[in-house]
Amino acid sequence: MRRLQLAAERGRALGVLFRPQQAARESSYATLRMTIEPSAHGVRVTLLKSKGGVRGGIELDLQDATHALHGWPGMDTPGLREAGTAQRNATHASHGK
Repeated sequence: MRRLQLAAERGRALGVLFRPQQAARESSYATLRMTIEPSAHGVRVTLLKSKGGVRGGIELDLQDATHALHGWPGMDTPGLREAGTAQRNATHASHGK
């Protein structure tokens, strides 16, 4: 992992490594470590490690995210439209709307 970090820094690129949840307890050279977990209407992002020592979490509501992406280049595809419609229908059905 250290090699990936150094290569990303040298190349001025973003290096991303996905690890299993169990790895959250292990030490790491990573500059930023976070977990991303499903929540009721989207995802919960929790900072485990960051420059400056900031920690905490935030829930991101993604209920209407697919709707918001329509019209963006490459995002307005039939598969995305169908997934967004299915998600909205499931959400409305579960809330009795």
